[in-house]
Amino acid sequence: MIVLADNLKKLMKEKGWNQKEFAKKVHVTEAAMSHYLSGYRDPQLDILIRIADCLEVSVDFLLGIEFQSVDSQFDKLTMMIKDYKGNLTPEERMKLIMLLSA
Repeated sequence: MIVLADNLKKLMKEKGWNQKEFAKKVHVTEAAMSHYLSGYRDPQLDILIRIADCLEVSVDFLLGIEFQSVDSQFDKLTMMIKDYKGNLTPEERMKLIMLLSA
């Protein structure tokens, strides 16, 4: 599954992990992790859950079902607040409320 492989590579890079470190954190062999990262093989459900927990995202996010991780939403919110420093338009206020209530 290419979406999964792409998301794994992106999130691994964001965490600053190399393939060996990532495999160790998930308790799989480096060869297995290589297969997941290349899209050659998909992990079994129990491993997919461990990967999601390790990366602090949902399985849905890893599979491309969700659009943004919680961290991504938080980063977006933080940036919006810093950029506008309290001078939000009504539309921006509504977006902020929607993000906080999700």
